[in-house]
Amino acid sequence: MARELSGNIDGTGLRIGILVAQFNEAITSRPLEGARDALTRHGVREDAITIVSVPGTLELPPAAQRMARSGEWDALVTLGCVIKGETAHFSYVSA
Repeated sequence: MARELSGNIDGTGLRIGILVAQFNEAITSRPLEGARDALTRHGVREDAITIVSVPGTLELPPAAQRMARSGEWDALVTLGCVIKGETAHFSYVSA
């Protein structure tokens, strides 16, 4: 017999950390608004959401790792943007 698992979208009582890159803020601000809206619509209290801004997408992984190790949050959301342009920066960040 197949094993079935189903999720629960009730965020009541959860503490959520959102990390967002400041670089390309014109782009990252919209997903940030959407994440906050989705969380509150699913029961996460506004005061249970912590938003951490980091300089750029490259800083997201170490910041998220530090937050995860603290045990303060039940879940983390990371939001960044890398745009391929005329420099090698995209390749460095993507690697």
